This record gives sequence, C-alpha cells and structure tokens, in this order.
Amino acid sequence: MTIADQLRGGVRDIDLPADLILADGEIIACQKLLRILPHKRAVMQARWHGKSVLVKLMPDTASGARTVRREKRGWKILQTANIATPKLLRVARCADKSHVLIFEFLRGAQSLGELWKVEKKDKQDKQDKQGAQVAATGIAVIAALHRSGCIHTDPHLDNFLVANQKVYVIDVASIKRRPKSPVFNRGWRRRNLALFIALFLPAWQRRLCEMLARHYREAANDNRLTAEIMRVRRRRSARYLKKCFRDCSDFAVHRSWRKRAAWRRDLQSDALNAFIQTPQKLMRSGARIKNSAHIVRAKLGGRQVVIMRDNNIAKRWKYFRPTAAHRNWRNAHLLLTAGIATPTPIAYIETRFGPLRFGGYYLCEFNPAPSLRTLPFAKAPKSIAKPIAKSIGALFEAMRLAQICHSELKSRNLLVGADGICVIGLQSVKQCTARNIAAYLRIDRETLLADCDAQIRQLLAAATVDFE
Repeated sequence: MTIADQLRGGVRDIDLPADLILADGEIIACQKLLRILPHKRAVMQARWHGKSVLVKLMPDTASGARTVRREKRGWKILQTANIATPKLLRVARCADKSHVLIFEFLRGAQSLGELWKVEKKDKQDKQDKQGAQVAATGIAVIAALHRSGCIHTDPHLDNFLVANQKVYVIDVASIKRRPKSPVFNRGWRRRNLALFIALFLPAWQRRLCEMLARHYREAANDNRLTAEIMRVRRRRSARYLKKCFRDCSDFAVHRSWRKRAAWRRDLQSDALNAFIQTPQKLMRSGARIKNSAHIVRAKLGGRQVVIMRDNNIAKRWKYFRPTAAHRNWRNAHLLLTAGIATPTPIAYIETRFGPLRFGGYYLCEFNPAPSLRTLPFAKAPKSIAKPIAKSIGALFEAMRLAQICHSELKSRNLLVGADGICVIGLQSVKQCTARNIAAYLRIDRETLLADCDAQIRQLLAAATVDFE
C-alpha cells in the first residue's frame, strides 16, 4: 500500500520508511512523518537528491489542487515581501497523480510552540521571562508581515520556526495579500492580531497588548482590539468544545444506538478500552469517596483515577438533556482552555437508547491534594491561609478574564496543592457574557466565603478580586 493510498484511506499513521515515485520516475525516500491530516495532507521528512527535504503530499482531489495553488501563491508573496521562509524546491505529481511539494528542510529548527512548551517546564519566574520572549518574537514577525502588506490567516506558534538565528514563516498556504497602510486601525490587522493573542491564556492578554505598542502605537489602549480578542477566544473555545465530542487527532469517539463515549487518544490503552466496554466492572472495584456510591477512586492501568456515575433517573424530561458525565467532560475542557487547573479528563460514557440519555460515567485523573474544607487552619491560620488566599484571588481573576463561573464554588470543590488551586465539581460550570460575569462571580464569592471557616474568611475576602 503506497503512502498516497494510506493518506486517501484516512489512516493516522503512515508506515515509513517508504518511497514516493514521481511521474517522471524520480524517487523521494520518505523517512519520518511530521504531521498528517487524514484524507487531506501528510508532511514528511525525506531524502531527495542526497539531501534532507520536507515533503507535503496531497491527494489528487479538488481540495488538494487548491492547496497546491495556495502554497505556491503564498510562497511567492513572502519572497516578494522579503520575509524568511523555507525554499520551495519543486512542485510535482506522483505516478498516481497525487500532488507533491518539496521544501528546504531546516535542520535544528524549533517552532515557537516547541519553545513555549520548553519554557513551561522551567520555574515560574524564568518561564514568564522566556515565555514573554517567545510571544514577543511572534508579534514581531506578524508586525513585519503587516508592514509588507501580508497576512497569515493561521498565526499560531507552530507556524513560525526559529533556525540559524532567523524566524521562518511556514504554512504558506495561509499567506494572503493585504493593502499596505501605516494606520493600525484597519480591521484586518486588528482581527489578525486578535487571532494570535487569543492563543495565549487570558492572564497574558495585558502583557501582550503592551508588547504590541512597540510596533503599533495605537494598540495598547484599543478597546476594539480587546473586544475582538474576546470574540476570537469564545469562538475558538466553542470549536474546541465541539472537537472533544468528535473523532479527531486528540479524541476518539464511539457512537451507537446504546452508547456514546469519547476519550483522549494520548491516554488510550487496553485498560481504558476495557473501561469503555464495561465501566460497571471498574466502578465496583473502586473505593468510595465522600461516602458516595456514585463517586469512587480506582486504578486504571497503573493510573489513579476517579469515576463519577450519573443515573439520570430523577425526572423523565431529563432523558433529553445532557447527563452529568457529558457536562463534566465538556466543562473540564472549558476550564483547561482558560488555564484553570482541574483534574485531567480521560473519558466519558453515556448510556443511551437513541436520543434518550439514561446516565453515564465520567473518568478523570485522581488529585491527591486536600480540599480547602479539610485543611487544618486552626493550627496555623495565617501561614496557611495567606498563600491560599492569593491563589484563590488568582483563580477568580482567571475566571473573570475567561468569563466563566462555577455556580457551586464551595470549599470542598477547591483542592489545594503545591501548584495552586485545582477546581472540581464541574457539573454547573458555565460561560457568561461581559454583562453578567461580575454578578455571577459575586455569587461564587459569597458562596465560597459562607462555606469557609470563620478564621480565614477575612483573609479570603480581602484576596478575592473586585468584579466591577
């Protein structure tokens, strides 16, 4: 089975090494798969004429031909604008009519996304400093594109490579021309910058807008830019929340008349597959949490997990509503996209009869951290409460920026660990609007303070932010 046949067949991993045979008989020795979009595109490292190259393979379809035209046009635009990008060495067809683009391979290159992930492993102060350098580099490249009358319609960090002390723009099919203008208040510039800034957590927004002032004087205090960033962030969050319920590179999905299930591909294992088939078995083997038969702690393939069962039998009309398992799965991903810590979601299952939902199971990692309710504040209230109060203040600020409220923010739903606050009890989490987020967060604040010990209530009240 050829590489092109595997791509057309929708596989997620191509068998390599293998050869691509061009229409003129030349052979490209493909060695390593870098990225694949089933049915659409495969990106591979290969050997051609004795040197390393990057090969993009597209099937012989209207979409594939369109992508080739966009790649060629985008590469020419960058060349004219004198923006660094890997050389396009050849555009060809395979013997089976598939489209092939051969680019220069940049040895030792790292994307800004890879550099960002490396920085996240460092200590917080070092991470902030070096992470800011990564963000500033991305903004500088986007500003250079704008000055040249270009726009990258997909300006995420992995589309900028750092090699040989230069920054290269890739994914040239997303490059388009725009009219040159020194004025910042052009809708296309504002929208493009908002696409980039919305990639970062809300806590970074103010710092990134300050970085923009080095390239755009009017950007720092542009309310329209702030509003556009929020719109982009909500659209991107909505797309990701749909993605976690469909089969894709990050998630696997099972759909049948009797069951709906979704789970993370990177955590897939035989033990997880067994749980998807018979969740009751693992549920019975677990230890109860909080004296509840519906929440247990168990071991799944060497990993400590928590399983929550939802029977959904209280009222008949609930059969048509999403189960608690569905809501937990969705809301966990909503919090993670906003940079709010919550136990890693692993899978969810719904028991169904067609459109009717009769309950489900939600599976997530077990967090051993104690809850805020169980901490011994009586022994050392100030030494314990001050750092916790600071973390809770940061949590409320993150919720405000992401326009998310918890709706059941009691002390038992906040786990206090060395890395800060971890939020659980996600069934009632919801997104708000700019108009009502302050009111909902006040309710969350009052709920938390009413549920806390009197000894720390004053410290927590001082630390939580003003929502006006």
